[in-house]
Amino acid sequence: MTVMDAENRRALRRTLDSAPHFSERCVAAFYRRLFAAAPGALPLFTKPESQHRMFTLAIDLMVREIDAPERLAREMAALGRRHRGKGIQPSHMAAGRRAFVEAVAEACPALAPEELQLFGRLYDQFAEAMTGRAD
Repeated sequence: MTVMDAENRRALRRTLDSAPHFSERCVAAFYRRLFAAAPGALPLFTKPESQHRMFTLAIDLMVREIDAPERLAREMAALGRRHRGKGIQPSHMAAGRRAFVEAVAEACPALAPEELQLFGRLYDQFAEAMTGRAD
């Protein structure tokens, strides 16, 4: 993973910390965007409250560990491996990436394009681990 330097990570953290309810807003926007783009993914989400809570925790992890890119990469890969075999199709993953990056931008409009790209790379790590391509 291409990582940001320490100064840019600190700036990113300050930006995210200044966005009220970032994780919750991001999760709500993600699911709204995902199901609009890939309605076939909806039946895969059988426990929405639990999944929303877990996704919120994953976003909190991303924000918390942004200063530790190696640890964050390991956590994203582990999260991806735990999602294997859930019936998610490649088209869901592509729609999910778009939905995630757009949701991050919606939840924190002050993010710069390169900061949004970082979240795209985090999603890619998750997706690679989930599909087994990272093994």
